[in-house]
Amino acid sequence: MSKVRCQDRWDIISYLCMDLQSIYMVKCPKCGREIKGYEEGWECCPYCGACLFVDCPFCDRRLEQEWSYCPYCGHPAPKEKT
Repeated sequence: MSKVRCQDRWDIISYLCMDLQSIYMVKCPKCGREIKGYEEGWECCPYCGACLFVDCPFCDRRLEQEWSYCPYCGHPAPKEKT
């Protein structure tokens, strides 16, 4: 069994935490800034006010504005973004 230095462990933990933070980031479709849309439950961009999500008309799940298809039910995302 190999020994892992304490600093190496902290580097690994830091990397994993950064990776987890990126899961909760969403990109604004209007201004392009990254925001913590999922983590905070925000519906609109705090920088420009654009809506971040749209509801799937088939299954009512929340979709990102840029998605072409709903990953939950497979139907096309709405063409008109609100």
